[in-house]
Amino acid sequence: FAGLGVCMAYTCFFICLYFNVILAYALIYIVHSLKSPLPWVSCDQKWANEMCFDRNETSCRTAYINASYGCTNATQSASEQFFYRHVLSISQGIEFPGELQWDLTFSLFLSWVFVYIALIKGIKTSGKVREDSV
Repeated sequence: FAGLGVCMAYTCFFICLYFNVILAYALIYIVHSLKSPLPWVSCDQKWANEMCFDRNETSCRTAYINASYGCTNATQSASEQFFYRHVLSISQGIEFPGELQWDLTFSLFLSWVFVYIALIKGIKTSGKVREDSV
């Protein structure tokens, strides 16, 4: 059992790495949710492509069987494209690395600041509880 504590510390660190990325996504969505209308409700031309569709758009419904009105077969919702194409800005492939996403980098840094503050406050708070109980 000699290395069990070290192993637990490493495990907590790696879980914290993964969870802070999810927290960074949540921070980006919190900032974007302050806008009206919500940006992931409709396909914005800044980040959407031709595969994007609005769930509320009914202009491509056909009234006749086998009728074609030039509608495209859109397979990704606006919210899905908002996440992949705007928040993550995923490139076409590994040969196109893209550029650094500053809003994602800042929100990841901010999530680590939250973890730091929680750990510092947590250690001080647990020390006060220990002193009061003695």
